[in-house]
Amino acid sequence: MSGHLFANEREGSAIGDVAARQHPHPGHAEIHRSPLSGSHGMCCASHGHDSDLPSRAPFHSGWRGGRATSISKNEVAAGGSRRHAGDVREYGQYCPIARSSEVLAERWTPIIVRNLLNGCHTFSEIRQGAPGIPTALLSQRLETLERAGVLLRQPAESGRGFRYKLTPMGQELRVVFDAMGQWGAKWLEIEPRHLDAGYVLWATSKLVDPDRIPVGTTVLRFDLTDTADRYWIVLRRPQSELCTRPSGYVEDLVCTTSASCLVDLHLRRTTYSRAVRDGRLALTGAPVLTRHFATWFRASPFAQFDRGGQKPPARA
Repeated sequence: MSGHLFANEREGSAIGDVAARQHPHPGHAEIHRSPLSGSHGMCCASHGHDSDLPSRAPFHSGWRGGRATSISKNEVAAGGSRRHAGDVREYGQYCPIARSSEVLAERWTPIIVRNLLNGCHTFSEIRQGAPGIPTALLSQRLETLERAGVLLRQPAESGRGFRYKLTPMGQELRVVFDAMGQWGAKWLEIEPRHLDAGYVLWATSKLVDPDRIPVGTTVLRFDLTDTADRYWIVLRRPQSELCTRPSGYVEDLVCTTSASCLVDLHLRRTTYSRAVRDGRLALTGAPVLTRHFATWFRASPFAQFDRGGQKPPARA
């Protein structure tokens, strides 16, 4: 049986093109939710503009009012940063770090590249892993990355919508993002504002080990006790998928837990058996499924760098 897992493939505008993909469950729910609805702790909504950034004065020579004057250090620093017609900040420096930052350091761009590195190929897939990003801003960031040569945009085989693929240039960013993840896991604390339920469940779906899940299709329902949200993960090869609404299909297993517990499990701060003993996780379903539930999910690739909330002291 088939249906539509992704209801809308948005491209270029808030409405855009529609890209349909097949799913074993008829009338399957739309995955994404409105990026502007509700609050998002992990990725708060962007306004799409850098209006909060101070304006930069142009770099002038030392002549003022017909006489030579000295230029302060602040004026020199302010003169080097500017924007070109594409509204991307330029530093005016040949330094490769500065030039790389012009492409990658815009708001939401690292999240978009991270999602592409994690196997997202459609507009909706990329957007689902970036809760809170406005549709128009996502289109703008994708266009910027395409112009820079980081990704390719190709028409979908269905003829509706597009698929995005990292170029060899973009694939080389994996080592950069691995280093960022390792640094963040080592030095930065996880705070309540980082526990956006939509992102936590998206990350959970990306950690599914396709070699360990049951043959065929298995539907998991997640009831989150800390947010009262409900999500579904459809386990199947080659890639499992996350849904925000059911559509009449059978639920094989129900997991009652919290976003914070799932994060602790991803980072191996706790074990599945301990989470069950502590009352942080409960599984309802066939015993053969509940027994193997813990084996279906890999650890976060940054778990080995996480210090369980105990960060090393900064050295002077």
